[in-house]
This record gives sequence, structure tokens and C-alpha cells, in this order.
Amino acid sequence: MKKVGERVSKLEAALEYAPKGWPVLPLKGKLPLTKHGYKDASCSREQIKKWWKKHPSANIGIVTGDRSQLIVVDVDNKNGKCGDESLRELERQFDDLPNTLKAKTPSNGWHYVFRMPKLGIKSNKGVREGIDLLANGSYFVAPPSTIDGKTYQWVKKG
Repeated sequence: MKKVGERVSKLEAALEYAPKGWPVLPLKGKLPLTKHGYKDASCSREQIKKWWKKHPSANIGIVTGDRSQLIVVDVDNKNGKCGDESLRELERQFDDLPNTLKAKTPSNGWHYVFRMPKLGIKSNKGVREGIDLLANGSYFVAPPSTIDGKTYQWVKKG
């Protein structure tokens, strides 16, 4: 990956995620542009190039769960939800999240990306107010995707 803050096209980013074993799919906004949604996600360079040739401004979805070995804690701060506060409550109750790769979302939320344990974890919407767990059966929108002109951005670990 390029350094934090360095510009990269969506196609370049998708092609960088694939060799990590992170299947990607093109999105319009947050919705899949493929017939079978996240099930069509691929690590094939050829397939990724075809998708982005057809949809050059497509956002990037990365599949979570067993296929990518990723699990994401999705913290939302919008529509009256304060996921940051819910996360602070969970951290006070249990412990702080470990340092990990994370992305800032356009709505001032966060995607905390972790290596998924081999436990067959399913996605869980509404773990707490403003917090979803994205695992088997889901995907997340990845940088440098944009929503309403605002960009998802990787931030330093921590």
C-alpha cells in the first residue's frame, strides 16, 4: 500500500488489496455492482481490471469473514448514533481495542480491521448503538472510496 495520505486510484487500491487475499468488488456508493453482491468478490487481477474498466469510479468493497480472514468493527457516528461513545463504554467495561489498521469513514466513523480468528463468526448489526461487527456474510467500504464527495482514508495504526 501507498503511504498514508498518498493519492492512489480506486483501481490501484483494489489491485493492492487482492494479493493480500482480500477479495474485492465494485460498489456504487455502498451497494454492489455485481449480480451476486459480495459473493462475486474476487482477488483476480483480470476480473478486477474488467470491473473497473466498466465502472472506473466504482467504490471498493472488501469481503470480511472466512474468505479474507478479516473482521471489522464498524463504528458509526451518524443519524443520532454515537458509536464512539458506545465504543468507549465497551472499552471501559472490557479493555481497549488493540492497535490495528483502521480507516476514517466519511461520516466521522471508523472501520477497525482485525485478523479474524477461525471461529466462523457471523456479522452482527447493532452490537451496541452505532457499532456493527462485519464478519461472514458481509463486506466493508474501503479507502479510497468516496461517499457524497468525502473519502474513506486509512489512518496510522493506533
